[in-house]
Parts: sequence; structure tokens; C-alpha cells
Amino acid sequence: MEGDAGTIDSMAAGVVHDVVGVWAALRAHVPGLAEWSTRDHTGAVDGLHTGMMAELFRHASRANTVARRERWALPCLIDACLCRLVDVPGPWQVPGRRKFPASIEKNGVFKSLIHAVGLEHPILPELVPRSWLGSGDGMFWKCLNARGKGAVKKDRGVVAQKKKGKQKGSVAPPGGPPVADVEDISDNTSLVTVLSSAHGRKRREERDITKRDLKAAVKYGTKEATPGQGRNLGLVCWKYTFAGVVYITDIDSKVEITSWPEQSGCGFDVPLIRITRSMTTAHNAAVANLHNLGSWTSHTVIVVDQSGSMRQADVEGKATRAEAVWLTLAFSCVADEIRSGSRKGSDVMSIIGMKNTSALLVDREPVDWQLFNKIVGFLRKERPSEGGIYVDSIELAETCLMKNTRGSCALQLLFLSDGKPSDNPTSVYFEGTRTNVLTRDQRERRRASGMSRSSQEATQDRDSQLGARIGDLASRFGRRLTVGTIGFADQSEDFAALKTLTAECAAYDCQASFHAPALTAHSLKQVLTSLSSTLTATKTEMTAVGGAAQRTVRNVLRESKMGVADDMCANKDNWYIYDGLISCFERTTWDSDKATATGGKDPWTHHPMFLHQGASGVAMRKKIFGEGAERMVSKFREFNTGWDFVGPWMVAKESRYAEETGGHLRDHRLFHATFCKTQQKADRIAQEFNLR
Repeated sequence: MEGDAGTIDSMAAGVVHDVVGVWAALRAHVPGLAEWSTRDHTGAVDGLHTGMMAELFRHASRANTVARRERWALPCLIDACLCRLVDVPGPWQVPGRRKFPASIEKNGVFKSLIHAVGLEHPILPELVPRSWLGSGDGMFWKCLNARGKGAVKKDRGVVAQKKKGKQKGSVAPPGGPPVADVEDISDNTSLVTVLSSAHGRKRREERDITKRDLKAAVKYGTKEATPGQGRNLGLVCWKYTFAGVVYITDIDSKVEITSWPEQSGCGFDVPLIRITRSMTTAHNAAVANLHNLGSWTSHTVIVVDQSGSMRQADVEGKATRAEAVWLTLAFSCVADEIRSGSRKGSDVMSIIGMKNTSALLVDREPVDWQLFNKIVGFLRKERPSEGGIYVDSIELAETCLMKNTRGSCALQLLFLSDGKPSDNPTSVYFEGTRTNVLTRDQRERRRASGMSRSSQEATQDRDSQLGARIGDLASRFGRRLTVGTIGFADQSEDFAALKTLTAECAAYDCQASFHAPALTAHSLKQVLTSLSSTLTATKTEMTAVGGAAQRTVRNVLRESKMGVADDMCANKDNWYIYDGLISCFERTTWDSDKATATGGKDPWTHHPMFLHQGASGVAMRKKIFGEGAERMVSKFREFNTGWDFVGPWMVAKESRYAEETGGHLRDHRLFHATFCKTQQKADRIAQEFNLR
């Protein structure tokens, strides 16, 4: 056995040496292979792995037996070689998951390659162009055949069959980013490690486009003709795409007019979760259960600004704003919540991409690992561009929230934006809930007729209209709705529009808060974690005492606390009228002594009907103006025979939950009896405490 071990060690070293030689020859054909790492070539992963495994099998054939080949853990060796050659790491495996034979472990060359990368593995589809891998005449196969003709064709079928068998029992996306098990993500991958990965640093350094060489872009990049902009309209400019950066040059390709990062890929090595059959079964069951609206425990709607300004790579570490947002949402709002048990399949999420026209990216999907994979996929698929129209996104968010109006479902609305709305205050006016764009002639006529406004006034009017629009939404849900507006941009921004949205929602008793985190993923993560905790608190608040079922919040409208004029007289449009003719009523108080004396049979003490001598009835406001964890508060007044309000302002309090305010009068009285009894007991205990 000692002799065999020594032979295998020697062969392993030879295999590593030969593979490195093959890749060196490959890279020699096209200098600057690393430049291609910014491009996304779907499907290349299978060809690359197959080719590398075939090459390793060809060199390993000296061992003559399949058993010895398998002992070398060839996939590990392949990935280690690739990592060493292109210096691009990424998460792959947990130590100890794959056992290496002791003889191979002792081999210095093998060990240095495998363990130097630790848990890392490259994003294979982004390493080389598709044309290198596709046909037998491609450059990759030529390089391999130059070192041993026929070897690749001989072994490709065996390797492909081996890979197919390895994937049994799980679903992995073909040609996509690396795939990891849940344990891998849970133990070894976090938002911090992703943002600090070597591959991420390399890609973000490439986005420091002020240091790029325009000559290289002109020489090696893809060239397209593009019309000029603004005053240069009609002139032809050249657009060069190279190494993940787009350059616009003059007609001579010598002067750079502008440049920006190309959103054709992701600068982060984020592995997708390997979806097992049990996960798929649970996901399908959760999706089927969404038809039962009463089963939802929460619904989170997230509006993500995808305007062109989100391309700015000013987040800590040269990440773009869009990348930081998608990563943080995936880890903080999904992965961390799943692992902590705060969210499960009965918690639903919708995501809206805000541009000139808002789009529903995620439509009512359960919070699980499939959702995590989908959000990670937005890193590569979603490309920030155009402007960001707030009013369209608010309308779409309302549509999403109104898909389930059951009071047992806690609601959350998150609004992430990096600047001012693109709703132009000088060319846009609001008509009801619709936004209308004025033509140039219409703007001129409004200006000539004295209807024009200063820019500041127009902006304030626009923000007020946006606030009123979201106020209609907030009035439906009140405290059940958690609203978080997040301004993710430079601290010099005032975020006036987001602050207006927050204040308007708070006026309707929504749990609303505005946040302006620093341009770091960690700061954004803290904000999202705090908002997730608020949603969890809302779910707990709605849970019945002594049980696990969530109580149903009554479906009522709220009125704003922001300076709404009060009625001078009672009317049936805004008030419930009780005048002894339409409805019967009485005024009583709970008497604990009387309750004790009568054994609880007659605890109420009756009083004169009205406080004011001229009153003939009472009225209760239909819209509530206050809401706590247990009760809702409405305005309450006495009125005279002319329906004019008389006497002092009062408030009427009812239970917040439908279970305690059923249609029968007995249900209402039971709630008030319990409430009065609790209040008097608390008052008596407080007085006894003060006497000590």
C-alpha cells in the first residue's frame, strides 16, 4: 500500500501540473482573460466542467483503475485549479463534507491548491466566452486536443453521466451561479462575507471607471453607433462595451464623452440554495395554501427603485446601490428570517421594480429558499435605467396589498429609493389618483394664464399629492400596516418626498418610520432588520392571548390627524346617529361594588341620558382617529334637536378586533364589561400601592 500511495501522490502532482499547462496555453491565445469575467455566459458551466474533467481523466488514466481516479475527488481538484489560475474565489463546500484519502491529503501540491481556496469556488459561467466552449472546433477543445487528440471525446460521456448522477435528489439551475446547500449558506455565507469576497472586490475595482484605459476599450471592446444626446442630437457617437463598462466616445473614438458600469452581471459570488425535493414539496403546498386568504400571517410589499441612478457604484467597496439593495433584501428579509423562524410559508412577499413604469417582479410568493434564489437572480437580471415614478409604484403597491384585506394578515410596505421622484413637478399634475403629463403647449398656456408656479412650490405640491395618494392606502389599514421608507443615497439628499410619505402614513396610525442609512450594506441591513422586527411585533400583537391564531382587525377607515376640519353638526354621511328614534341607547358605568353585591348579575349603574341639558342624541364618527394595540377610538358628540353639536368633545372606544365586536349587542357589552373591570381593578391596585 505504501508503494501505491507514493504512485498516486506522484500522479496527482502530474495531473495538477498538466492542467495548469493546459490553461496556460488557453490563456495565451487571448491575453486578458480576466476581462471576460465581467460577462455573463449562461450555459458555459457544463462545458467547462466537462472539458476539465475529461482532461483530468485523460492524465489520470495512468492509474488504470476507476477506483483510483475517484479517490482523487476530481471536482475538487478542477475547481482548485481554476481558482488558482484565474484568482477568482467563491463559496462552494463545507470542510469535511467531502473526505479525501489520506495519501492525497498528504500531497503538497494537491493540498496547497485545494485548501488555499478553502470554501471558495469560481463563478464558472463568467470566466470565458461561450464560443470557447460550444463546438468541437472551439478554442477550448483545440487547446485540449493539442495536448492529446481524442482524449476529450472519449471521456465526455462518462463525465456527463457521472455529473448527472451526482445531482439526484436536488434541483440546481443549469448554467447559473454556484449552488450551495442551506447549511453552507447558514454557516459560511452572510451578507458581510459576500460583500468582502475577493471576486467581489475585483469586480468592484473594475467599476472604478475613472481609472480605465479608453484605448483598451476601443481596441478590444464591442463597437456600436449611437446618436448624440441634447445639443449633439444628430451627431454620431461610438459606444464601446468592454470589461463591464460602457464608454461613449466622439466620432474619432479618441475623446470619452461619458461612461458607466454595464449591468450585465453581478460583482458578487452569491451561491443559490440547492433546492431539495422536500423544499419543493413545502413550496408547492405553501403556494396552494395562498388561495386561503385567512391562512396568511403577513404580506410584505417592497418597492425597489430601479432608476438609472441606482447604477452608481458609491456603496462601500465599489458596489452599486442596486446590488447592495438586492443582496441585503435576500439575506436580511429572507435568509435571516427563515433561519430565525420569524417567517415561514404563510408569510407572503411581493416586490415592485420602480422605473418610469413600475413592474411586479415578485407576485405574492411565500418566504422560502426559492424566493431567496429569485432575489439573488435579480443581481444578474435587473438593470437599473430610466427614471423612478413614485405614483405608479404607490398604485401598484396598493393593488398588491388589497389582494388580501383579511384583518388577520399583518401588512408591511417598504419603499427603497435613492433620490427625488421622477414625477416632474413642472410637467405633471394630479387628477384624482392618476398622473397626467402636460405637453409643451399646455405648459405654455398654464404659464401665460398665471397658473405657473415656482419650482419649489411645484415640488411641494407634488410631494403633497404623493402623500395624499399614499394616505388613501394608509387609511384602510392603520396600525396593522408597517411602513418603512428608506433613502439609500448620499447623506446630502433631503429625501423630502420620502419624509412626506412617512408623515402621511403616521397620521393614520400606521407604524411608519423614515430611515437614511449610510451607503454601506451593513447599515442597510440594520434598518431592514429593525423593520422586520416591527412586523414580527405586529404579528405577535394580533395573536390571541393563550392561543396561536391571529385575531382579525376590524375593517374600518381612519381619518388623518393632520389638521382635518371637524364638522359643526351631525350628519349621516360621516357619523353614526343615535337619537332614540333611529337607535336605542343608554348611559351606564361599571360599578365593582355593585357587581360584587349582586354576584355579577347587575354590575351597571344607570345615569341620566345626556351630559348637556339641550342634547337630544349622540353621534359617533364613522372614521376612527386613534388606534392602539387593543382598542380603536372614534370622536363622540352630543347634538340637539337641530343636529348641532353641543357639550364637550368626547371619545368612544371599541375593541380593535372583530372577534370581540360581533354583530350582537351582547358581544359589544362583553368587551366593555371586561375592559371596565380591568380598568377598575388596575386603579384599585394602584391606589393601594400609593398608600404604602
